[in-house]
Amino acid sequence: MVLGIDIGGTAIKSAMVDTADGTVTAQWTCPTVPAKEALLQQLSGIISSAVAKYDPSAIGIATPGVVDTTRGVVAAGAPNIEGWTNVRLAELIGNETGLPVSICNDGDAMGFGELRYGAADGFKDVVFVSVGTGIGGAVILQGKLLSGRGGRGGEIGCIPFMAGGRRCSCGASGCWEEYASTSAMVRAYREKTGLQADGRRIVELYRQGDPAAVEVFHLECEYLGRGIAGLINIFAPEVVVVGGGISESGPEFIEKVSDAAFASALTACSDGTRITAARLGNLAGVVGAAAFASDKFCETKHKE
Repeated sequence: MVLGIDIGGTAIKSAMVDTADGTVTAQWTCPTVPAKEALLQQLSGIISSAVAKYDPSAIGIATPGVVDTTRGVVAAGAPNIEGWTNVRLAELIGNETGLPVSICNDGDAMGFGELRYGAADGFKDVVFVSVGTGIGGAVILQGKLLSGRGGRGGEIGCIPFMAGGRRCSCGASGCWEEYASTSAMVRAYREKTGLQADGRRIVELYRQGDPAAVEVFHLECEYLGRGIAGLINIFAPEVVVVGGGISESGPEFIEKVSDAAFASALTACSDGTRITAARLGNLAGVVGAAAFASDKFCETKHKE
């Protein structure tokens, strides 16, 4: 059994995972303390309690930010966690527990979870896109995570998308997530109506025929699909898995995103590619973090 932890901007999800089949045998959640030292103390408490109660063989941690997976370091932080930069997280937790610890980006963890146990199970060439406050994701080629130098790659949300566009939290302008995230759709609805509504409510209003909701929902699908088309042209995946809360809004979302993606993708690259909703929901990150640790330390055998 592996302890998986998914550090989110608002909550930390933890679970004991049987990585042979992805079964979660125990899980718990607590609010995230959004500052480095306090968060490290919080993680220490969560982990020490879990180790004493469940005796895991390894620990896998998914975190926002740019992660050097080879050294277990959060190299560049997340905007919603103060000071979460140059954190030697694997070393710190490993020294405390005496257990092997792996660190990976939260988008990579979700994609890896879907590959092992979810919508991408059985495929080897996969692009995973998580749509929420921003856009995260993972690219998996021939069954292996494409992580780049030192594990720092895969920041698909910050692909340059619109010249001279909105300022992104990463410091650049016109990033894809500033136009195709759920937050971008919420902002667009507020700018059009002066009203505040979350993504779930906008989808409800879309189904009711609210003109502003219809417009921003269509634009969300168009922008998301066009960005996915670029990823299809680069990687020619067997499947694109779309996660995040909005992916659970119904088949019309995936249909519209697919229409936009295939209208822009090269036929030679997209032939045979399918686009589907994620299957693991909120557990994708924590299960994926555990699977990542299992692959690294436990030599769990997976089907070819």
